[in-house]
Amino acid sequence: MQEGLKIQTAELSTFLTACVGRINVLPAGEVPLGEAVGCAAGASGLVPAGELVSVATTMELTSRGFTSLRVHPRPRVFVVAVGDEIDAAERAKLLAALLELGGVRVTSLAGMSEESDDALEVLENQLDSIDFVVLSADVESELFIALSQLIDLSVVQLKSEPGGVCAFAELRSPGGRAIPLVVLPTEWRAMAVLSEVLVGPMVRRRGGDHQIYQPIVRARLTSAVTPKMRGSTRDRAFIPGRLHEKKGMWHVEPLATLHAPPIKGLSDSVFATSNCLAVIPAGTKELEKGDVVGVMRLDGRRTGG
Repeated sequence: MQEGLKIQTAELSTFLTACVGRINVLPAGEVPLGEAVGCAAGASGLVPAGELVSVATTMELTSRGFTSLRVHPRPRVFVVAVGDEIDAAERAKLLAALLELGGVRVTSLAGMSEESDDALEVLENQLDSIDFVVLSADVESELFIALSQLIDLSVVQLKSEPGGVCAFAELRSPGGRAIPLVVLPTEWRAMAVLSEVLVGPMVRRRGGDHQIYQPIVRARLTSAVTPKMRGSTRDRAFIPGRLHEKKGMWHVEPLATLHAPPIKGLSDSVFATSNCLAVIPAGTKELEKGDVVGVMRLDGRRTGG
């Protein structure tokens, strides 16, 4: 661990709330109706501010003679991974696929060797054309160390399973714009879950969406669950699952835990077909079939499941 780096332990919700509070919303502007779908409405009076614009909404406005709408643009997200050169390239593609699965628009990505002298330069050169940076890196990587020496990084060890060390900061573009940066662990399970529960809300906030958090429902487990331990403790756990409603009650089928990265791409993983995350409270040793748990619905995912 690099000297002088302060890493605090934090609940995921606490860290997320602090980060969201620091993110500036992209300014709204007038765009053609065809380009407004998926954007958060601005204060135009035609659509409630902060509400995502749907195809049906644009069709209705078109029928009423409107040709444009004031919206916040969808954030342009740059995904970068550092590490072994081949691993970093594959990890960048995987992280981009995870984010796009959750509705985030990834406009550029890069995988770089941690020995690369120009990693920081590559990042800086992107700042004029992006609105958000998602970096997958270990705290020991040269890029992470360089960033920690140049900007004020908030670094935390998340109390969750999967978790790991994450960080948040603001970069500055040559034009002076503040560009949010979030750093995720390199481990596949952490990237899969944190792309949904951490990065997704931040990007939605950046794009002016008022509904940045996924809805939580109570559901009965269709099978027993034993949360994984981290050391001698059991932190709050997020387990992918499939949620369905039966006779007025939600039921959740826990899926296999996430182990190695998918070999054949994201579609090779159970995470690609999950539509929820079962949230297992900290300290829980075991849950039986029929027990009721909180479940985070992953609404809007582009999944075939």
